[in-house]
Amino acid sequence: MIGIGVTAGLWAAAPAQAQSSDPPSVPKKVSKAKKCGRTDNGFADFKVYLGKGRKRIGCRRARAVVRKGINARSYQYFDWTKGGPGGGPGPWSDVWYRKDKKVVVLAIVVL
Repeated sequence: MIGIGVTAGLWAAAPAQAQSSDPPSVPKKVSKAKKCGRTDNGFADFKVYLGKGRKRIGCRRARAVVRKGINARSYQYFDWTKGGPGGGPGPWSDVWYRKDKKVVVLAIVVL
């Protein structure tokens, strides 16, 4: 019982930025996103795409966001494979949503 109270207290004290926001809307098909080539982050290889904000950032920056993984500055990471049965909409494995909500970077793990 004490552990539950401590956990609830820590969650209430967490800053608003640390808490998850609503996931972004993403295209359901690869053909609806801009292709940005491939990159790797040291653990896996990815095909990188831009779903939203195509004129706001370039492909070089999108690949850099994917390389940084969950540590990408000013982006919130979503593990899109956990979006329910079969994952979230579309073929994406990982999604990064810029904190100003104007850019969505999408990635597919290459096996």
